[in-house]
Amino acid sequence: CPDQVVTRGQMAVFLLRALHVDDAELYVPADVEPDPFADPPKAAFMEPWIEQFYAEGYTTGCAVNPLRYCPEKGITRGEMAIFLLRAKHGASYVPPDVEPDPFVDPPRNAFMEPWIEQFYVQGYTTGCSGSVPGVDLKYCPGRGAGRAEMATFIDRVFEFPPLP
Repeated sequence: CPDQVVTRGQMAVFLLRALHVDDAELYVPADVEPDPFADPPKAAFMEPWIEQFYAEGYTTGCAVNPLRYCPEKGITRGEMAIFLLRAKHGASYVPPDVEPDPFVDPPRNAFMEPWIEQFYVQGYTTGCSGSVPGVDLKYCPGRGAGRAEMATFIDRVFEFPPLP
């Protein structure tokens, strides 16, 4: 299902697997108690992955009072850039703003703008379809991130060697 939009729950699993790919043993996340989120995923196997993703500082959730993760909600391309850069550079990473802005479509001064710009500057994206580099380069931050896109970006960010 390459065009299926990745959910927040799936993304937590994908990124933790990528982060722990070189572990000596098969990575299994710890079960965090008490559960930090009030909205457990429908797929129960994802719960420890989501909780560990939170425990490692890669997410702050999607809503507060009560704290929620929104595991079935689809990831946008803008959110994907934030999660991938946090996974690559650590939970405390804060990207510098890039000037001039490389993209014409991220909202100016929006929270995710510097993340999207750094995603571009670090060479992980060239934009989205329909853009013309140097003229009207677009990132399409509100568009859902498909499974094929996520796989491509995870491979670029973590620089996995080709399989034999």
